Amino acid sequence: MCLLRMYAHVPTQKLKDAKVRYRHAFDSLKDLRGSLEPLAESVGHAKQELIQEFDKWLELSGPDALQPQVSTLVCGGECARTCASHMCVTGALL
Repeated sequence: MCLLRMYAHVPTQKLKDAKVRYRHAFDSLKDLRGSLEPLAESVGHAKQELIQEFDKWLELSGPDALQPQVSTLVCGGECARTCASHMCVTGALL
């Protein structure tokens, strides 16, 4: 179907206004995408740095560094729970 026939009933000024609004929204989107690119690059660098620091820590800490540490925590002074790596036996986060 021809676009002219589809929109023949719509006044020309409304179409022009819609085109202007669309163009403005599209330009805004392009600007936002341009500002996201440096942020995504920064996140990538931070991720790489975090991975490198973790690898250094793991190398210095030895193979047992990732094993859970078991300790007893007191929850609000009311109860004592045995936890492993901050996870209660019940599965709730402390």
